[in-house]
Amino acid sequence: MAQAPAAPQTVHEEGEPLAVREGITADEYFRMPETVIPHNLIDGVLYMSPSPFWRHQEIVGDLYDAMRHVARELGGSALISPMDCRLPDGSVLQPDVGYIALENLGIIHDHIVGAPDLVIEVLSRGTRRFDRTKKLAVYARNGVREAWLVDPDSETVIVFTGDGGRWIREQSILFGEPIPSFVLPPATYGLSPTPPAGNVASGQLPAADQDRADPHIS
Repeated sequence: MAQAPAAPQTVHEEGEPLAVREGITADEYFRMPETVIPHNLIDGVLYMSPSPFWRHQEIVGDLYDAMRHVARELGGSALISPMDCRLPDGSVLQPDVGYIALENLGIIHDHIVGAPDLVIEVLSRGTRRFDRTKKLAVYARNGVREAWLVDPDSETVIVFTGDGGRWIREQSILFGEPIPSFVLPPATYGLSPTPPAGNVASGQLPAADQDRADPHIS
C-alpha cells in the first residue's frame, strides 16, 4: 500500500485526485506503509484521492454485498476498496468494488495480482473525470472484461465490455433496469439498480435484512 509523500498536501473532497509523486514503480509502491487513503498508480504517477462522501460509501457497500452474494453462488470472490490490484502494465488501481471469477481466483494474494473480471466505480463529483478517463483506460488495456460506472446523480449505469485490450461495447441503462452483464448471469441473479422512493441512491438494498438479499443497488 502507498502513502502520501512527506510534504503534506491538501486534498479537498470536491477536488479531483492529486498527482502527489512521479516515477514510482509498482515494487516501490508496495514497499510503502499501508494506508486507508485511496491511491492509484498510473504510468508511474501516484494519485491520492479525496475522501468519499457518505452516499458514495453506502452505494459501494450495497454493491459489495451484491457481489458477495453472486460470489457465493458462482464460487468467485468479491473485493472492495481499498484493495490494490496490481495490473500487468505496472499500474496499481483500487476499484470501488470488483468481482473475480472462480477460474481466476489464483490472482488473489495479499493484494490482487492481475485483472479482476469485473470492476465497478461509483462516480462522485470529485473523481468523475478521473474514473471515466484515466482509470477506465487502464482497466481496458490490462484485460478487465467488464466495467460498470454507477452514477448516483443521473441514476444511470454505463456498462463497458472489453476484448482483452480495449472496450468494444458500451451501454447505458437507468436505475431499475437489468444490468446487461457479460460476466455475470443477470437472468439468474436479477441484477438491477433500483432508485429508492423519494430519495436518489439512499443506499438501502431492497432485501438487505434478509439472509439472501437480492443483489440490487439503490
